Amino acid sequence: SGGEHDSASQGGCLALASDLSLDLLAMSAWPGVHVGDAGAAWLLGRRAFSRRALGLQKGEAVPDLSVEPNIHVLTALNPTCEGRAVFVSVRRHACRGAGGVLARSRWRDEQGRPQFSTTMVIHLSPKEVVDACVILGLASIHDVDVVSDIVPLQPPPLPAPRDPLVLSFPLSAGAGLPFRCSQAAGGALTHFAHPSTWHACDFDAPVGTPVLAASDGTIAEVRDGCAAG
Repeated sequence: SGGEHDSASQGGCLALASDLSLDLLAMSAWPGVHVGDAGAAWLLGRRAFSRRALGLQKGEAVPDLSVEPNIHVLTALNPTCEGRAVFVSVRRHACRGAGGVLARSRWRDEQGRPQFSTTMVIHLSPKEVVDACVILGLASIHDVDVVSDIVPLQPPPLPAPRDPLVLSFPLSAGAGLPFRCSQAAGGALTHFAHPSTWHACDFDAPVGTPVLAASDGTIAEVRDGCAAG
């Protein structure tokens, strides 16, 4: 990815926009990532949160995620009165949703070794439980390898009043190829859940594409700590 920038077109100069169309989203740019919003057909099911139905006693802690020990259903739970975004990746094992086995993505760990995982972005309404998928091939519940991030949903921030800001496009067009906008403002992959990136855009670019300064300024910080991933 070419990074996150508050822009929406390719080449030349462009003006920032706070109302970028979600039609700019390119779902094929997210291989192995499955968005579980209200209309997602791949989810196993949604239901209202109930302590009694879940066998939880009053005052007993509610897990954010659970895996049923016998049939290995991965479930996301939200007992709160606010919406949540659940980002969860199941590593090493495939997952089956309502329509069959979910596509997996290929990535590399910090040692450069190839790995596979199924990533799900689940939109949880207040007081809701979502059965996401069945984790396949588990010999034991202790073999579950899941990483997750769960954040409360917040209203999108309003842009600060200002004159239109015009920036240069931040990627070099030397390769002569267009750059796909893989996620626009309020994007269903990650931008919708983080006010700090709500108005951002992501662009896919080949490895080695120069990233250009969009305007005059001073470099405040540089990080280069990942060998792969």
